Amino acid sequence: MVRSIRSIALVWFLAVLLVGCGGLVLPGSSSDAAPRRSLDVSNIPNVVPRQEEVLRAGNYSPYTVLGGTYEIMDTSRGYRETGLASWYGTKFHGRLTSNGEIYDMYQITAAHKTLPIPAYALVRNLDNNREIIVRVNDRGPFHEDRIIDLSWAAASKLGYADLGVARVEVIALDPNDYQITLASLAAERNPQINDSAAAILAAPETSHLQIAALSTAEAARDLAESIALLTEVKVEVLLPQGGETFYRVLAGPIAGSSDLAVLQTLLELNGLPPGYLVRFGAISYTNCGASSDANSDSSTC
Repeated sequence: MVRSIRSIALVWFLAVLLVGCGGLVLPGSSSDAAPRRSLDVSNIPNVVPRQEEVLRAGNYSPYTVLGGTYEIMDTSRGYRETGLASWYGTKFHGRLTSNGEIYDMYQITAAHKTLPIPAYALVRNLDNNREIIVRVNDRGPFHEDRIIDLSWAAASKLGYADLGVARVEVIALDPNDYQITLASLAAERNPQINDSAAAILAAPETSHLQIAALSTAEAARDLAESIALLTEVKVEVLLPQGGETFYRVLAGPIAGSSDLAVLQTLLELNGLPPGYLVRFGAISYTNCGASSDANSDSSTC
């Protein structure tokens, strides 16, 4: 009898560990709620994606909950979905999430039915255009009309905690290149550039983005090397021309308006100036710095 009771308890523990917030309600538990004390969620740090190992805990596949069977994705890369988001708070605060962590409603986390965990995702509230990066460490929500369940803090930052649900877009982020993804998404939502830039891009000459003009070669080279780590676009330093006394940091050539918008957004996300377009025709110039080619003259830079 004792062994039987222990077996039942073990099965129940494993079920709760697997499901996390997903909708299993303990007998006698009250409905979910926000915390009683007020809290300024703007003071809660935002999530920065980082590389984490995907362990078996929380990733058993396939699994069945409330009559539905779910298979965990092999990778989060490429996942993008639009639907309803809900949130969970006091009812699960302090309990185990699906991967064995402690759920904290004051952290920026989320539950998803099929993303491998841990994972990171950008969630955008389609009703107010607020967006936030969340760390997925739990399973749920197990409702057909909902695609993600956010912590109370995350839902508050997105502005729908008082409403219960919101229409959202969820886009998985790979920690290795998430900044490029964010830049691409920003460019996707703001594809237009000013008329003068469009005219330059339409011209046959080579267009580059001038990011900075610095007084020393060392400062220009350091900046160019930092930018080169962020993008596959060639980055170089243009030596002073004619009577100039400054070193230009250039990225390019720029192929089109979408590439320009992505690059400028990527620079801004990293606290760098977005720069402006410059045009080069059939002229020769000397460069040095992060990128080099057969025409580079690095000995003077």
